[in-house]
Amino acid sequence: MRKQGKRGKKEGERSGGKPLTTMLLIGLLAAVSLLILETQEGGQPGRTPAMRLDMEKMEYISGETMRVNVILESDEPTMAQVLVHGINSGYGDILYWQDNQSIGKGRTQLKVDYRVPQCSRCNGVPAGNYTIVAKATIAGETFQETRLVEIKQ
Repeated sequence: MRKQGKRGKKEGERSGGKPLTTMLLIGLLAAVSLLILETQEGGQPGRTPAMRLDMEKMEYISGETMRVNVILESDEPTMAQVLVHGINSGYGDILYWQDNQSIGKGRTQLKVDYRVPQCSRCNGVPAGNYTIVAKATIAGETFQETRLVEIKQ
């Protein structure tokens, strides 16, 4: 016969009230849920299609070249409609690039270089923060991401 502890539980009995199998099942369900969520957000191989916007840096001086990287992913070769725009001045978006791109299976990186205007008064672009937008339609799905950059004179 086993000894009873201070609270009337038998020696070796788990406290907490839930059997070990239930706790393992909950842990397994949580892990599967995270895996599904990560796959839907493009975190695992097999995601298709997908797009990501990367900036070489987040701060630029007038006259400097800004490199905008658009990364497209697909499980099969296809066409993508890509638009990169931003830096809205009094005259509209002064950064504007649009193209239809043939992309291969896997990852395709597009590089868009843009020279930040030298004269802020001439182009209506004073120092400050500006939004860069990348939008891509791949296999009928549309993706959009934005980044905030700072332009200094």
